[in-house]
Amino acid sequence: MNENLNMESIAENILVWIREELAATGGDKLVVSVLVDPDSVVAAVLAVKAIGSENVYGIVMPNTRENIGYAYTILEAYNIANATLDYHTLTVDYYGVLNALRGKLFKDYTRETIFNLPSRIKMTLLYAIAQSIPGSRILSTLNLTRRWIGYTTLNGDDFGAIAPLAGLTGSEVLELESALQMPPRRPREQDNCAPPAKANESVKLGFTYETLDLYLREGLCNDAAIKAKIDQMHEASKYKFKPMSFYPSPLPILAHDVNA
Repeated sequence: MNENLNMESIAENILVWIREELAATGGDKLVVSVLVDPDSVVAAVLAVKAIGSENVYGIVMPNTRENIGYAYTILEAYNIANATLDYHTLTVDYYGVLNALRGKLFKDYTRETIFNLPSRIKMTLLYAIAQSIPGSRILSTLNLTRRWIGYTTLNGDDFGAIAPLAGLTGSEVLELESALQMPPRRPREQDNCAPPAKANESVKLGFTYETLDLYLREGLCNDAAIKAKIDQMHEASKYKFKPMSFYPSPLPILAHDVNA
Protein backbone atom coordinates (compact mmCIF):
# COMPACT_ATOMS: atom_id res chain seq x y z
CA MET A 1 0.00 0.00 0.00
CA ASN A 2 1.08 3.59 -0.58
CA GLU A 3 2.77 4.71 2.65
CA ASN A 4 1.45 8.23 2.11
CA LEU A 5 -2.13 7.07 2.60
CA ASN A 6 -3.63 7.58 6.03
CA MET A 7 -6.07 4.80 6.85
CA GLU A 8 -7.64 6.79 9.69
CA SER A 9 -8.46 9.54 7.19
CA ILE A 10 -9.79 7.01 4.69
CA ALA A 11 -11.98 5.52 7.42
CA GLU A 12 -13.46 8.94 8.18
CA ASN A 13 -14.14 9.52 4.49
CA ILE A 14 -15.87 6.15 4.24
CA LEU A 15 -18.13 7.00 7.18
CA VAL A 16 -19.28 10.19 5.48
CA TRP A 17 -19.75 8.28 2.23
CA ILE A 18 -21.89 5.61 3.93
CA ARG A 19 -24.19 8.23 5.44
CA GLU A 20 -24.60 10.06 2.14
CA GLU A 21 -25.09 6.98 -0.02
CA LEU A 22 -27.48 5.32 2.42
CA ALA A 23 -29.58 8.49 2.57
CA ALA A 24 -29.60 8.60 -1.23
CA THR A 25 -31.26 5.17 -1.27
CA GLY A 26 -33.99 6.40 1.06
CA GLY A 27 -32.80 4.08 3.82
CA ASP A 28 -31.48 4.64 7.33
CA LYS A 29 -30.48 1.14 8.47
CA LEU A 30 -28.04 -1.50 7.24
CA VAL A 31 -28.09 -5.30 7.22
CA VAL A 32 -24.71 -6.99 6.80
CA SER A 33 -23.55 -10.60 6.53
CA VAL A 34 -20.90 -11.10 9.21
CA LEU A 35 -18.34 -13.90 9.45
CA VAL A 36 -14.70 -13.77 10.52
CA ASP A 37 -13.14 -12.43 7.33
CA PRO A 38 -11.78 -8.88 7.46
CA ASP A 39 -14.21 -7.67 4.79
CA SER A 40 -17.37 -8.48 6.73
CA VAL A 41 -16.24 -7.45 10.20
CA VAL A 42 -14.69 -4.19 8.97
CA ALA A 43 -17.84 -3.40 6.99
CA ALA A 44 -19.96 -4.03 10.08
CA VAL A 45 -17.81 -1.76 12.27
CA LEU A 46 -17.83 1.00 9.66
CA ALA A 47 -21.62 0.77 9.56
CA VAL A 48 -21.84 1.15 13.33
CA LYS A 49 -19.50 4.14 13.35
CA ALA A 50 -21.42 5.74 10.48
CA ILE A 51 -25.03 5.34 11.60
CA GLY A 52 -24.96 3.90 15.13
CA SER A 53 -25.26 0.32 16.35
CA GLU A 54 -29.01 0.68 16.81
CA ASN A 55 -29.33 0.91 13.03
CA VAL A 56 -27.12 -2.05 12.10
CA TYR A 57 -28.12 -5.72 11.93
CA GLY A 58 -25.53 -8.49 11.65
CA ILE A 59 -26.51 -11.82 10.13
CA VAL A 60 -24.19 -14.80 10.69
CA MET A 61 -24.51 -17.54 8.07
CA PRO A 62 -21.43 -19.78 8.26
CA ASN A 63 -20.68 -22.16 5.40
CA THR A 64 -19.02 -24.79 7.58
CA ARG A 65 -18.12 -25.49 11.18
CA GLU A 66 -15.14 -23.16 10.93
CA ASN A 67 -14.24 -21.02 13.90
CA ILE A 68 -16.64 -18.08 13.75
CA GLY A 69 -15.96 -16.81 17.25
CA TYR A 70 -14.51 -13.50 16.06
CA ALA A 71 -17.78 -12.65 14.33
CA TYR A 72 -19.54 -12.81 17.70
CA THR A 73 -16.70 -10.87 19.33
CA ILE A 74 -17.38 -7.99 16.95
CA LEU A 75 -21.17 -8.22 17.22
CA GLU A 76 -20.99 -8.11 21.01
CA ALA A 77 -18.25 -5.47 21.24
CA TYR A 78 -20.22 -3.06 19.05
CA ASN A 79 -23.66 -3.99 20.39
CA ILE A 80 -24.96 -5.07 16.98
CA ALA A 81 -28.35 -6.79 16.91
CA ASN A 82 -27.75 -10.16 15.29
CA ALA A 83 -29.05 -13.56 14.32
CA THR A 84 -27.40 -16.80 13.26
CA LEU A 85 -29.09 -18.64 10.41
CA ASP A 86 -28.61 -22.23 9.28
CA TYR A 87 -29.41 -22.13 5.58
CA HIS A 88 -28.13 -25.61 4.72
CA THR A 89 -31.56 -27.21 4.60
CA LEU A 90 -32.60 -24.57 2.08
CA THR A 91 -29.56 -25.39 -0.02
CA VAL A 92 -30.47 -29.08 0.00
CA ASP A 93 -34.01 -28.20 -1.11
CA TYR A 94 -32.68 -26.10 -3.99
CA TYR A 95 -30.47 -28.95 -5.14
CA GLY A 96 -33.52 -31.20 -5.01
CA VAL A 97 -35.31 -28.90 -7.45
CA LEU A 98 -32.28 -28.86 -9.74
CA ASN A 99 -31.95 -32.64 -9.58
CA ALA A 100 -35.49 -32.92 -10.92
CA LEU A 101 -34.39 -30.96 -14.00
CA ARG A 102 -31.49 -33.24 -14.88
CA GLY A 103 -31.92 -34.69 -18.33
CA LYS A 104 -34.66 -32.17 -19.12
CA LEU A 105 -33.44 -28.58 -19.32
CA PHE A 106 -29.81 -29.64 -18.89
CA LYS A 107 -27.76 -32.81 -18.59
CA ASP A 108 -26.44 -31.82 -15.17
CA TYR A 109 -25.84 -28.66 -13.19
CA THR A 110 -22.30 -27.36 -13.25
CA ARG A 111 -19.58 -27.11 -10.63
CA GLU A 112 -20.07 -23.34 -10.77
CA THR A 113 -23.73 -23.83 -9.86
CA ILE A 114 -22.73 -25.87 -6.83
CA PHE A 115 -20.21 -23.21 -5.81
CA ASN A 116 -22.48 -20.18 -6.34
CA LEU A 117 -25.86 -21.42 -5.13
CA PRO A 118 -25.20 -21.11 -1.36
CA SER A 119 -24.08 -17.50 -1.81
CA ARG A 120 -27.26 -16.65 -3.72
CA ILE A 121 -29.42 -18.34 -1.09
CA LYS A 122 -27.70 -16.27 1.58
CA MET A 123 -28.40 -13.09 -0.38
CA THR A 124 -32.06 -14.09 -0.73
CA LEU A 125 -32.26 -14.38 3.05
CA LEU A 126 -30.45 -11.07 3.58
CA TYR A 127 -32.91 -9.27 1.31
CA ALA A 128 -35.87 -10.92 3.03
CA ILE A 129 -34.56 -9.72 6.39
CA ALA A 130 -33.83 -6.21 5.12
CA GLN A 131 -37.27 -5.94 3.55
CA SER A 132 -38.78 -6.91 6.90
CA ILE A 133 -36.96 -4.09 8.72
CA PRO A 134 -38.32 -0.74 7.49
CA GLY A 135 -35.66 1.51 6.01
CA SER A 136 -33.04 -1.24 5.78
CA ARG A 137 -30.54 -1.74 2.97
CA ILE A 138 -27.93 -4.44 2.37
CA LEU A 139 -24.31 -3.46 3.03
CA SER A 140 -21.98 -5.15 0.54
CA THR A 141 -18.68 -6.50 1.90
CA LEU A 142 -17.00 -6.77 -1.50
CA ASN A 143 -13.42 -5.51 -1.78
CA LEU A 144 -11.42 -4.34 -4.80
CA THR A 145 -9.18 -7.40 -4.99
CA ARG A 146 -12.03 -9.82 -5.52
CA ARG A 147 -14.05 -7.34 -7.55
CA TRP A 148 -11.22 -6.77 -10.03
CA ILE A 149 -11.07 -10.42 -11.09
CA GLY A 150 -14.77 -11.12 -10.62
CA TYR A 151 -14.08 -13.60 -7.83
CA THR A 152 -17.52 -13.13 -6.39
CA THR A 153 -20.95 -14.55 -7.06
CA LEU A 154 -23.20 -12.38 -9.19
CA ASN A 155 -26.22 -11.52 -7.03
CA GLY A 156 -24.61 -13.44 -4.18
CA ASP A 157 -23.91 -12.40 -0.61
CA ASP A 158 -21.19 -9.94 -1.64
CA PHE A 159 -23.73 -7.67 -3.30
CA GLY A 160 -25.99 -5.01 -1.85
CA ALA A 161 -27.10 -1.39 -1.98
CA ILE A 162 -23.75 0.21 -1.11
CA ALA A 163 -20.19 -1.18 -1.03
CA PRO A 164 -17.83 0.83 1.21
CA LEU A 165 -14.84 -1.49 0.69
CA ALA A 166 -15.09 -1.88 -3.08
CA GLY A 167 -12.28 0.62 -3.63
CA LEU A 168 -9.85 -1.02 -1.20
CA THR A 169 -7.70 -4.08 -1.77
CA GLY A 170 -7.85 -7.01 0.62
CA SER A 171 -4.50 -5.96 2.08
CA GLU A 172 -5.83 -2.44 2.67
CA VAL A 173 -8.93 -3.79 4.40
CA LEU A 174 -6.60 -5.50 6.87
CA GLU A 175 -4.87 -2.17 7.46
CA LEU A 176 -8.25 -0.54 7.94
CA GLU A 177 -9.13 -3.18 10.52
CA SER A 178 -6.03 -2.13 12.45
CA ALA A 179 -6.77 1.59 12.03
CA LEU A 180 -10.26 1.10 13.44
CA GLN A 181 -8.69 -0.41 16.58
CA MET A 182 -11.04 -3.35 16.53
CA PRO A 183 -10.78 -6.07 19.21
CA PRO A 184 -7.72 -8.28 18.60
CA ARG A 185 -8.13 -11.72 17.11
CA ARG A 186 -7.13 -14.75 19.15
CA PRO A 187 -4.20 -16.74 17.71
CA ARG A 188 -6.45 -19.52 16.41
CA GLU A 189 -8.50 -16.93 14.54
CA GLN A 190 -5.56 -15.53 12.59
CA ASP A 191 -5.86 -18.16 9.83
CA ASN A 192 -9.25 -16.70 8.94
CA CYS A 193 -7.89 -13.25 8.09
CA ALA A 194 -5.41 -14.03 5.31
CA PRO A 195 -6.00 -11.24 2.80
CA PRO A 196 -8.60 -11.33 1.57
CA ALA A 197 -9.58 -14.98 1.85
CA LYS A 198 -8.13 -18.39 2.52
CA ALA A 199 -5.01 -19.78 0.89
CA ASN A 200 -6.88 -22.51 -1.00
CA GLU A 201 -8.46 -19.79 -3.14
CA SER A 202 -4.98 -18.69 -4.19
CA VAL A 203 -4.24 -22.26 -5.24
CA LYS A 204 -7.41 -22.35 -7.30
CA LEU A 205 -6.67 -18.99 -8.92
CA GLY A 206 -3.03 -19.74 -9.66
CA PHE A 207 -1.71 -16.61 -7.96
CA THR A 208 -1.79 -15.03 -4.52
CA TYR A 209 -3.93 -12.11 -3.49
CA GLU A 210 -0.77 -10.26 -2.49
CA THR A 211 0.42 -10.58 -6.09
CA LEU A 212 -2.88 -9.16 -7.32
CA ASP A 213 -2.82 -6.31 -4.81
CA LEU A 214 0.69 -5.34 -5.89
CA TYR A 215 -0.41 -5.36 -9.52
CA LEU A 216 -3.46 -3.24 -8.69
CA ARG A 217 -1.63 -0.55 -6.74
CA GLU A 218 1.79 -0.47 -8.38
CA GLY A 219 1.17 -2.04 -11.78
CA LEU A 220 3.87 -4.61 -11.07
CA CYS A 221 3.64 -8.29 -11.95
CA ASN A 222 6.87 -10.11 -12.80
CA ASP A 223 5.15 -13.21 -14.16
CA ALA A 224 3.77 -12.52 -17.64
CA ALA A 225 1.45 -15.54 -17.52
CA ILE A 226 -0.07 -14.44 -14.22
CA LYS A 227 -0.48 -10.89 -15.46
CA ALA A 228 -2.25 -12.17 -18.57
CA LYS A 229 -4.54 -14.34 -16.45
CA ILE A 230 -5.46 -11.45 -14.17
CA ASP A 231 -6.16 -9.22 -17.15
CA GLN A 232 -8.30 -11.92 -18.77
CA MET A 233 -10.29 -12.53 -15.59
CA HIS A 234 -10.88 -8.81 -15.18
CA GLU A 235 -12.12 -8.40 -18.74
CA ALA A 236 -14.31 -11.50 -18.61
CA SER A 237 -16.03 -10.45 -15.37
CA LYS A 238 -16.78 -6.80 -16.13
CA TYR A 239 -20.39 -7.68 -16.93
CA LYS A 240 -20.97 -8.56 -13.27
CA PHE A 241 -20.70 -4.93 -12.25
CA LYS A 242 -22.56 -3.23 -15.06
CA PRO A 243 -26.14 -2.04 -14.54
CA MET A 244 -28.86 -3.90 -16.38
CA SER A 245 -29.21 -2.73 -19.97
CA PHE A 246 -32.54 -1.10 -20.81
CA TYR A 247 -33.77 -0.90 -24.37
CA PRO A 248 -33.73 2.80 -25.39
CA SER A 249 -37.31 2.98 -26.54
CA PRO A 250 -38.12 5.83 -28.97
CA LEU A 251 -41.51 6.22 -27.25
CA PRO A 252 -41.87 9.27 -24.98
CA ILE A 253 -42.14 9.25 -21.19
CA LEU A 254 -44.36 12.18 -20.24
CA ALA A 255 -44.67 11.47 -16.52
CA HIS A 256 -42.93 13.94 -14.21
CA ASP A 257 -39.57 12.73 -12.84
CA VAL A 258 -38.80 14.71 -9.69
CA ASN A 259 -35.03 14.16 -9.76
CA ALA A 260 -34.50 14.36 -13.51
